[in-house]
Amino acid sequence: PAHAPLDTDGRAIYGKTPLTPALTARFPPGALQNITLVKPPTGAPALFLEAMRFPAGAAEAQAEAGLPPVADYVYWVLAARSATFALPDAALFALGSAETAALSLTLTADWAPAIRALLELQDVAQTSALRIGSFAPAIPAWAPDARVTLLGDAAHAMSPSGGVGANTALRDAQHLCAALVAGGGAVGAEAVGAYEDAMRVYAREAIEGSYHGGKRIYGQLPFEECKPLEL
Repeated sequence: PAHAPLDTDGRAIYGKTPLTPALTARFPPGALQNITLVKPPTGAPALFLEAMRFPAGAAEAQAEAGLPPVADYVYWVLAARSATFALPDAALFALGSAETAALSLTLTADWAPAIRALLELQDVAQTSALRIGSFAPAIPAWAPDARVTLLGDAAHAMSPSGGVGANTALRDAQHLCAALVAGGGAVGAEAVGAYEDAMRVYAREAIEGSYHGGKRIYGQLPFEECKPLEL
């Protein structure tokens, strides 16, 4: 219970835009080659984006796995401190997808048309407003339990920063498996504790790194200024 997440005062609109000829005809091509960060002169909101292109044969593999086909798209995040959105949290998070999409256009009304094309052509059904939370870097110690442990965001939620949180969750799985193998496959408190001890070290580095990314993107508050997140 003492391991509680913090409110970074970051808020975001997450969306997807189909990667179609209509988009590529208007949007700067260089911004579709890598992870891109766009910041207006005012500094807020910032636009973080990345194009997702699937290799040849992906549709067939998806069909064989019983998954619906997914066409190429651009995911994007419009992020800023809460005051930029000019709505109480309860109202912001109650917005439907169409209302949230409209808000993204309002917040970028004076942006360059080429950049704004990404938002104008968004898939409205995919748009939502999010709160950005994070744990403090120092994850407290607790008595390990043979039956319960924490992985991923349950242990170390952090500001989204280039996939650091997802990669850290994968690292959790690898370290937990390694600890269990080292213990001869026995699921005991000692093996779980070995995993948790290792996790606290690399998760701290990841949370600290994500803080610097969050500070650059949306002005994330220092941890000591964050309030506990009420869930």
